[in-house]
Amino acid sequence: MLFVRFGTRAGVIGGGVVRLLEVTKRLQTRCNFYMITHEVTFSWLKQLGLTASPHYLVKSCWAWTQDVASLIFCTLKAIIGFRVRDSIDVVYSFTHSLPDLLPSVWIKILTKAKLIIYLQTPLIPPKSPPEGGLLGPFLHRLDHFISSLLVKRVPDLVFVFNEYDKQELVKRGVHMDKIQVISYGVDIKRVNQVPEQEKKYSGMFLGRLGLSKGVFDLIEVWKCICQVKPNSKLLIVGPGLPERVEELRKMILERGLSSNVLLSGPLYEEEKFKALKSSKLFLNPSYIETWCITICEAMACGCAVVAYDLPSYKSVYGDAISTARIGDIHDFSQKVLYLLENDDARKKLVDKALTTVIQYDWSRTAEKEFNFLNELTLS
Repeated sequence: MLFVRFGTRAGVIGGGVVRLLEVTKRLQTRCNFYMITHEVTFSWLKQLGLTASPHYLVKSCWAWTQDVASLIFCTLKAIIGFRVRDSIDVVYSFTHSLPDLLPSVWIKILTKAKLIIYLQTPLIPPKSPPEGGLLGPFLHRLDHFISSLLVKRVPDLVFVFNEYDKQELVKRGVHMDKIQVISYGVDIKRVNQVPEQEKKYSGMFLGRLGLSKGVFDLIEVWKCICQVKPNSKLLIVGPGLPERVEELRKMILERGLSSNVLLSGPLYEEEKFKALKSSKLFLNPSYIETWCITICEAMACGCAVVAYDLPSYKSVYGDAISTARIGDIHDFSQKVLYLLENDDARKKLVDKALTTVIQYDWSRTAEKEFNFLNELTLS
């Protein structure tokens, strides 16, 4: 199995990276995993526990910048530098972004390997707050347009993370038999090993501090909450570009929330789970998600979840989370207030959440993917 990964920023532990580490760890005795990526990215992933071996590594310090020039350079290097050395049954495009997809298609042509594409984000992204993003607004759209054409024609299998994305692919011409719904997950055993914590925070956010994640909506929401419950505390956890973090700090100060909102930076493993167990609610005003691993982690930690009503959530979490109209600050605030003021309603939602997350234990997730791999390689 060969993974191709260029289209995401090295050093940022997002859901896709967590999934790669957790699934390969659980399947390492049954599959041989190799990787094509940046040299610095591979070294970083090995430090995190990656069990794959290197196949071809691009020697470039641009792995940390992810600007247009670096992505074009790495894409071309991966295509030109690839050599058929090991037996490759399956090549994975880590995303449907062109820096991952184009080398994967080339490898499929050279080796006759089966091609799997992970649809980590919606194929045609919905409207969301404008953000420079990976390739800039125009190039980001162009990337999606070209990759959508390739997704229709070249893969042997497309992995999506919810039923909504599956139906959208079918509408856009991808044959239903080529699409399989898989999931992210949570290590329930590891979560349960973390002791229960005092509920110090009324709410918590965990994720990248970007516009598409709705973090600035979150500040407006918390201003509304504090007008009714002045002592409410919000913990915001996650990495962000320095200018974005500074903008967020400025907004917190301008809204008079300095004593109500805490920015902690990234937290990992036990410290992350302790923080989640210290909060009554988990707030996720993200505009674009296919699954959202942090919601699952929060549910496993006993948080009641409030999120925007994204179509991707319906088949994954159902009524185990509370949802508000997308972009509606007032509606989101009302959903949060209701749960903060009604302990019984909050407990009922938490109980549903704990029942729901059992099906998403990483062991089950890995086994399901292995079964799909087995069927593909035998076909």
